[in-house]
Amino acid sequence: MGRRSIKQIELGNYYSADDGGSYGFTGTKIIVQFTNYAVIRLVKTAPPIVTRPVWDINGDHVCSIGDLVLIGLHWGETGTPGWMPEDVNADGVIDIQDIEIIYMHFGQTW
Repeated sequence: MGRRSIKQIELGNYYSADDGGSYGFTGTKIIVQFTNYAVIRLVKTAPPIVTRPVWDINGDHVCSIGDLVLIGLHWGETGTPGWMPEDVNADGVIDIQDIEIIYMHFGQTW
């Protein structure tokens, strides 16, 4: 059996295989099974779930002064643990412990 290949599945996306297997690109998984002929099946998949880190309070993908300012605007407020994004450590109080978490991650991006 020589090398088998998948020519063009979707415009601009090329895949090839020797022994079959799974090959994917965003939103689609390609399953290839080789016997005497190739069986190709396209399966739609869900996009990956991206979870925002707790230290990125304002959602700008970086831990920065903007996140510290938001904590300052709610300083001393209390509520149910995790009640708002500024309660970074989810203890129910906006305080120095939340600032410490921002400090530990300051400058990080995601």
